[in-house]
Amino acid sequence: MLIENYTNGLLGRLIYYFDHNEETLLTLLFNTFKVSKIRKNGFVKRSIIKDEKSIKEKIERYRYKNLPNYILSQDRFNYLKKTIELLRKKGDVYIVRLPVIQEIKVIEDQLIENFDKKIEDLCDNKNIEYFNFINYSNDFKYSDGNHLEYNSAKKISEIIALKIKDHRQ
Repeated sequence: MLIENYTNGLLGRLIYYFDHNEETLLTLLFNTFKVSKIRKNGFVKRSIIKDEKSIKEKIERYRYKNLPNYILSQDRFNYLKKTIELLRKKGDVYIVRLPVIQEIKVIEDQLIENFDKKIEDLCDNKNIEYFNFINYSNDFKYSDGNHLEYNSAKKISEIIALKIKDHRQ
């Protein structure tokens, strides 16, 4: 899913309308949070109206609600292993960790201690590649803290494609 950023308010909605002209202006004026369109090929393009207040609220929610109440689920980790095996029957498998804003990265690091090491060990054990972009937070722009804006999503997709291409050679 690729995400574009538009400023909040009437001006942002008008800019979106004239950039895309996919919805009626009236629909866009009353849609204050997002506009989604599913294309025939399954691609979902969401345009989120960036709101610094909601980003701060999300960080606070992650820090004070998620962090104290979540632990690594061994069931989910086992299903990840099973998913890798299932996908391997169809072709090459890669694990990718996308970047997030620095504040969320800090929370993620506290949430699951040694997360990257666990994934690296899993990938070594399964003989698959792990493309970890978590330390490149400042190279990208985000719509809500952990979703990339449209151009950043295109950029990281191109980087991942090149890494896969290099790996296959």
